[in-house]
Amino acid sequence: MSPVQITQRHAHLAGPVLLDQIPTTDGPRARATFTALSQRRRSKTDQKDPPVAIRWTLWGALADHAAKYLGRGSHVNVVGHLHNHRNTAEDGRTVHTFVFTADEIDFLDTKAEADARRERNTFVAELDRAQAAAR
Repeated sequence: MSPVQITQRHAHLAGPVLLDQIPTTDGPRARATFTALSQRRRSKTDQKDPPVAIRWTLWGALADHAAKYLGRGSHVNVVGHLHNHRNTAEDGRTVHTFVFTADEIDFLDTKAEADARRERNTFVAELDRAQAAAR
């Protein structure tokens, strides 16, 4: 199956970007994942469709940049492709999964918006740690 192009516009990240390093024969390679939520609006009726959540995978420099500059609530456009993977489960069954791989990301927030969100997220994380320590 050839890849199918997927475009998710005006999406917001549902949580943090998770970055890890995958060992390869050429050395470690950065991999990041995040979930982006978007909602399509029908122009004539002004009704909203149910939200669409896509879990994206990013590789290499794109993964590093996303982990550095994006966080929960970041506003993005994502263009990528969809692959169908077939794996064999431990019990011998064939399992089909879909993988969404991002090829490009448009960072739609201004620098001021991104800085304010990072500051809020840092404050909330510190507050959560303080409450956990008080228990």
